[in-house]
Amino acid sequence: MSQHVRPLPSVPYRGQSEEQQPWGTSGGTASEEQQPWGTSCGTASEEQQPWGTSGGTASEEQQPWGTSGGTASEEQQPWGTSGGTASEEQQPWGTSGGTASEEQQPWGTSGGTASEEQQPWGTSGGTASEEQQPWGTSGGTASEEQQPWGTSGGTASEEQQPWGTSGGTASEEQQPWGTAGGTASEEQQPWGTSGGTASEEQQPWGTSGGTASEEQQPWGTSGGTASEEQQPWGTAGGTASEEQQPWGTSGGTASEEQQPWGTSGGTASEEQRKWSAAPRLQLLPTHPPQTRSPHPNGPETAPIVSGAQKTQSEQMCLSAVRMECGRQAWDT
Repeated sequence: MSQHVRPLPSVPYRGQSEEQQPWGTSGGTASEEQQPWGTSCGTASEEQQPWGTSGGTASEEQQPWGTSGGTASEEQQPWGTSGGTASEEQQPWGTSGGTASEEQQPWGTSGGTASEEQQPWGTSGGTASEEQQPWGTSGGTASEEQQPWGTSGGTASEEQQPWGTSGGTASEEQQPWGTAGGTASEEQQPWGTSGGTASEEQQPWGTSGGTASEEQQPWGTSGGTASEEQQPWGTAGGTASEEQQPWGTSGGTASEEQQPWGTSGGTASEEQRKWSAAPRLQLLPTHPPQTRSPHPNGPETAPIVSGAQKTQSEQMCLSAVRMECGRQAWDT
């Protein structure tokens, strides 16, 4: 009867360190640098991450000012908004903080100074001859039209009064917008302030209301679209050539030399394989298989081979196998 010997179990990657195993397979270890960042375990420096995504850090200069974290110089901010600073010349005088020369202020208002000639006589500081002043002085009477408006009893039309003073009215166009009562068109207001409207192109995308084309958005963020080449392969949607894929993963192809021998498809020299090749003894049957044959004179009979009838060579082979493998003898 046939003799069977169980094959020795193979040990994959026997004797190989973690570094020798291709990372990405069971047991392989790769450094953080070898892993493409953005995948699980990959670590990228702050500089490598596109800022604006979770974990990305950008300098104050890189952030568009007006957004959270952005810092702009005083010159870059439109004055009149919180934090904006303008020189005295840039501010319209008459508003809080504006300073005008004495010549620019209409005299008669707080701070305005006029020469004696410019002041209407009869007012505090004005001097006129008796001929010039009958009215307004003690005993003089003048019609309302004759009296200079701004003095007690004088009446002037709204147009004659300088607007900005008590009683003066100016059209919306005449008032500097940004002050109480001033109205400016949306185009005149700096967008980003309350009431300012800017086209989508003018707004820096990434802020509320800003719209950017897919090309302008950094891919990997919500809404960003990148070509297959731009995406790091191994992530969802990334496509890499066979050469770019690490072999051993689905789709990766490696030459025989690149594959670790002992795996399916790996080829190794005889020297490389000696340490894992266990000695195997081939047992050849000493007798041909005996088959039952019909007896010419009766029922089928067949000789019975018992264990006691094993040849001496068979017994020696079985003993050698037991000693080599260190296993219990198996039934034959």
